[in-house]
Parts: sequence; C-alpha cells; structure tokens
Amino acid sequence: LKEVVNNPETHADFRCNLSAMTAVYLIRDTQTSKLYVGSADGEEGVWGRWSDYVNTGGTGGNKGLEEHLHMHGREHCKHFCFSLLHVTPRGTPRLQVLQAEAYYKRILGTCNSSTGLNCN
Repeated sequence: LKEVVNNPETHADFRCNLSAMTAVYLIRDTQTSKLYVGSADGEEGVWGRWSDYVNTGGTGGNKGLEEHLHMHGREHCKHFCFSLLHVTPRGTPRLQVLQAEAYYKRILGTCNSSTGLNCN
C-alpha cells in the first residue's frame, strides 16, 4: 500500500478506481491474525482513507491500531493486509456505509480484544 500511495502517478488507474468508491474494508495483521474493520466515505473515497494509513505510519488515527503498533512497534504495519469487504458508489449515504461497517464488525468479531482491533 505504501508503494502505491507514495507513487500515485505510477498507479493512476488504482487511484482513480479507489477514489470513485466508498467502502467497508478489512485490515488483517498477517502475523497476529487480528482484524480491523473500517469504512471510507470521504471526499477521496477509499484512496483518501487508505492514504491516511500510509501517512500516519499505519494507524489511520485509530486507537486500536495505535495501541497495536505501540505494542509491536511501528514497523509491524508491514504485516497489514488491506482488502475491500463491501463496495458502494461515491455518494452513498454515510448512514448506509456505517451500517455496513457495523455489520462486518459484528460478524467478524473485530470489537473483541482477543480477535479484533476495533475499539467501537
């Protein structure tokens, strides 16, 4: 992800497509198997939100991810795998995106501290 975000001209199609959608996404720590579910519905869609993760050293400003990386070290974010769970077109009502996010948090158990990294 860092390579893609830091070289948008090389990955213009990727940026264009991710900017055109809102989504619920999953971050999976491939070392610990812990999961984090988030949503992207801002001005730059998924591209903007995922860029936040690169620009904040892997946390995106999320408390659970900050605590996780504090415990494992900042370099541990290289073990994060990003994937899309539920894609919607830009302009989808925020409430609809948040409802989908809550659904995936529930079914994947990401608010459970033994399996997930969501704090809410």
